[in-house]
Amino acid sequence: MFPSLALYLFDDSDDDDYLEEDDDDEEEDDDAINVDPDDADKKDDDNPENIEKNDKPDEEPRPVVKNMSLMRRNLRYSSNPLSLPDEDFLKLIGLDKAIVMLLVESLKNDFKKPLKSRAIPISLKICAAVRFLATGNYQQGVGNESAFLALSQPVVSHALTEFLEVMEKKICPNWIKPEMTDAEKQNARTHFYRESELPGIIQAFDCTHVKIHNPGKDRNRAYRNEKGFYSLNVLLACDHELVFRSVEAKYPGSYKDGFIWNISALRQKMYEDFERGGRPRLVGDAAFPQNQIVLTPYQNAVAGSREQLYNQRHKEATRFIERAIGLLKSRFRCLLGTKELYYVPEKATTIVNACVALHNICRAYKAKDPPIEAMASETDTPECFYDGSEEVSTSIRDSIRDSLL
Repeated sequence: MFPSLALYLFDDSDDDDYLEEDDDDEEEDDDAINVDPDDADKKDDDNPENIEKNDKPDEEPRPVVKNMSLMRRNLRYSSNPLSLPDEDFLKLIGLDKAIVMLLVESLKNDFKKPLKSRAIPISLKICAAVRFLATGNYQQGVGNESAFLALSQPVVSHALTEFLEVMEKKICPNWIKPEMTDAEKQNARTHFYRESELPGIIQAFDCTHVKIHNPGKDRNRAYRNEKGFYSLNVLLACDHELVFRSVEAKYPGSYKDGFIWNISALRQKMYEDFERGGRPRLVGDAAFPQNQIVLTPYQNAVAGSREQLYNQRHKEATRFIERAIGLLKSRFRCLLGTKELYYVPEKATTIVNACVALHNICRAYKAKDPPIEAMASETDTPECFYDGSEEVSTSIRDSIRDSLL
């Protein structure tokens, strides 16, 4: 469907120089390439090794690509991913064209002003960054695998960094909103109760691991989790529409889920709401503490008991956050765990935040959900239970258990 760039990929080392090069540099490159064929033949004839090689008529000379940076730049200027049909654009970039056009329009004044007329268009930067997040490929592959991008690895790296900076400042605060109106809370309570028969729930939350590269010997112990790889342990909370209301991606992989909850901004906000009489109620798995705000399952429930019935209803409620995390990682495969993020933890945090904001935009624009793939970082993870010392309040959970038929 898309033209291949195999012809242009013999040497990619100097492609990023187009950001600084001028016309004189291009003329020098042309002079260096246009060598007199007669002089070249004379030099080859003086070399015995070359004479021996030239005696082999079956071998063809390796093709030479003249001024590859210029050719790549011309290819880039002649292409425009936004001109593709919607279906082809989705296959190439990984997001709907309408969403990417929204990003271009919203962020066009937040990117750095180009110093030269030959600078990469903002739309191309955004397409490259989004394609990296959606495909999970390495940066060189993101730029080279399609003639509609035609970017080198350093250029993709610069575009991604700039994109993440403006996303963190402008898009994330506008699209990840922990506050819920009274109407939104009532809708959430109604929907959660319809699905699980558990009353009062407005959000479901959980932690998930995102693989990262070894952060260095000074911090590797903190980021190595129980399964032996380096990760961020990300706390996420969503509502009944699978929209993320909270994301905290700054915690190392060795931190326990319950510990993260106890120090999280989400817990602090929910307790403040509770003290004001809001009575928020969240549902989480057994790794979190049971209290007046969080509903967790019973441990060691006997088959056929009311505790087991409650746990079944509880599982129906936690499926909201499980599906939301599955959609997030399947749409943005850089988080899926098949490859680790080769960035310092701080930049990996901004990547997670950007993906969560883009997920919420996709939900708002009714984008088609991708098939949920198995998450490599979550498979075969044994069930863990909260082992903290916080006082456990079970009266609310017991009253809900007793009300179930």
